[in-house]
Amino acid sequence: MKQTLEDLRSRYSIVAEIDLDPWHDLDEHKKKQWLRTMLQNVHQDVYSDNQRLIFTLTRGDVYTDEYSQTGSLLLEFQRRLNEIDISNFFVILVTNDTTIPDSYAQARQQIS
Repeated sequence: MKQTLEDLRSRYSIVAEIDLDPWHDLDEHKKKQWLRTMLQNVHQDVYSDNQRLIFTLTRGDVYTDEYSQTGSLLLEFQRRLNEIDISNFFVILVTNDTTIPDSYAQARQQIS
């Protein structure tokens, strides 16, 4: 993950790097507000084509059951991105969990 972050820093102008792992430690009723506040803090009316927001996730996601295709963190994350009006084009999610890319694609498809 460290090398990936270094590569991204060299390729893009990074607006912010945000760790999503603290979401796991919050009470259920605080999770949505935490994501909203975090995204509001980095929201810009306009981003340049070279700017990116990097989000890291090392602790994986939480799935309601074994049949869920998308975890609750990624669903809430995508909902808040849409709510705050941050385009997915400017968002990079870096994780060591190999299931997250497919799950995140599902969340974007369901919500965007």
